[in-house]
Amino acid sequence: MKRKSIFYLFVLLASVLIQIQCIAQTTKYNVKSGHIPPDFKGYDHTLLVLKHERSWNKIAEKALKANYTGKYVFVSRDDINKPEYSDITEYRFILTKNNYIIAGRGMDLMVTGKAATEDLSVFDRKTSKQYSTKNSTSFIGKQFKEYLKALEQTRQEK
Repeated sequence: MKRKSIFYLFVLLASVLIQIQCIAQTTKYNVKSGHIPPDFKGYDHTLLVLKHERSWNKIAEKALKANYTGKYVFVSRDDINKPEYSDITEYRFILTKNNYIIAGRGMDLMVTGKAATEDLSVFDRKTSKQYSTKNSTSFIGKQFKEYLKALEQTRQEK
């Protein structure tokens, strides 16, 4: 009986994860939906990419190289306030991630009592407005690829 329950919990967990992945793949990121800043159209300056843990930086670098042809530079939170990045015309937008920790009880929380998900966002330094993917996922690599494709497409528009 206990093995059967564990099996069903595993199947349920797998189906939830697959659904989350599908949401990340089918979301249409664009200016109209509020995922991308309107002023990103024709943006030909440098995108600041906020550094996080090493594994995230590696995913970000790979996704940027494959899906974004504009200029970008990785910076720490401290770097953003340095004089070399103070020109808001040249360094207007910051790409980063948002972490969400879900605590409680449930199927996906049975081992640790916590689950972590992430989403991506672009912060407009000129307007102080944040534009998020609005759907958190544990499959950040897939979301990163799709979001960067949309950013690149928007950047190419005039």
